[in-house]
Amino acid sequence: MKRMGLISAAAIFSVALTTGCGANCQMVCQKAWAGDECNLQVPGETNQNKLAQDCISECENALKMPGELGGYDPNTPLSGKTFTLENERQAAVWMDCVDETACEFLEQGVCPGGGIN
Repeated sequence: MKRMGLISAAAIFSVALTTGCGANCQMVCQKAWAGDECNLQVPGETNQNKLAQDCISECENALKMPGELGGYDPNTPLSGKTFTLENERQAAVWMDCVDETACEFLEQGVCPGGGIN
């Protein structure tokens, strides 16, 4: 009986570690728009905190909607087009993309969504 409790505790601890360590909307939006990392610029917009907040809202709203990628590929820059994250699957791959991508590539439009185009 003790062994079963130990296994269950280990499983719960493992799940807690894996769910708390990934990218999240606030982290990746701050990386892209505000703070000391990328600080991406949008012509005519001077309020970086507003850009970050808009990004967080788009990402969090997408996470509330179930759905599939629908052809979305965050590694393909969109030239001159905008892309809005529509569902949880798109938001998840977008967050991973921003988290793993250097600022210079974000500036070139890799990881479209969250205001990055």
